[in-house]
Amino acid sequence: MKKIILFVIFFCMIFAGVLPIGIGAANENQPPALSNGSVSPLSGYLDTVFQFNVTYTDADNNAPAYVNVIIDGFPHNMTKQDNSDNDYTDGCIYEYSTKLSKGFHYYSFETSVDGINTTSTLTTYGLKVTEKEGETVRLPIILFIILIIVIIVLEIVGAAVFLIMRKRTMSLKCPKCGTVFKVKMKKEPFRVECPTCGATGTIGKPAAEKKTLPEKPAPEKPTRTLRCPKCKQTFIVEEKEKPFSVKCPHCGKEGTIR
Repeated sequence: MKKIILFVIFFCMIFAGVLPIGIGAANENQPPALSNGSVSPLSGYLDTVFQFNVTYTDADNNAPAYVNVIIDGFPHNMTKQDNSDNDYTDGCIYEYSTKLSKGFHYYSFETSVDGINTTSTLTTYGLKVTEKEGETVRLPIILFIILIIVIIVLEIVGAAVFLIMRKRTMSLKCPKCGTVFKVKMKKEPFRVECPTCGATGTIGKPAAEKKTLPEKPAPEKPTRTLRCPKCKQTFIVEEKEKPFSVKCPHCGKEGTIR
């Protein structure tokens, strides 16, 4: 009878909530948190050292198995800034420093307490690295100037060719069918043919024939008529400086003119 009374009292206490049924569920472990992820500077050159920082916080004061910065998809282990600070409930800063290659980069942060379950941040884009100062500005300007120079040269050459070709052609109108057509300039005179009706013609007048002047007769040499004293025949001889010898063409008589 005494056991029954104790059982009823015990049951009433459980029902009233005075006595818990069990010892109580264990407190659930909270996941760690990452905050204030950053990099300094936001841009630089090939010799610039970039420092990545993130704050690790764990409400249960659990130390992380690792804290990584993920740069361009590759993890890099970060180290705690203050090794003497073991209170993770108010946050511990982790850092990582490195140089980066030329181009644009992206990064995020990741951590885990047990090495299985991870906590990570959103990915940040826009980290810029150049080879030297002003490179990304000067190169397009140089290319633009070269392009402008090429365009100007092509314009000049094209205009010169157009003028040359224009001077070497002429427009003609066919007197037969009225068709207007162009022909290449040639040395005049030259023949042309209408592409429509086939009529032909000549451009330019033929060169005037050179007038040939009659040759001037050579001046006549002075002559003299002589009578041969032997055969009494007359003959003509060329006047020469005196004295000069003469010979009768008839009888062969020789003599001297003084």
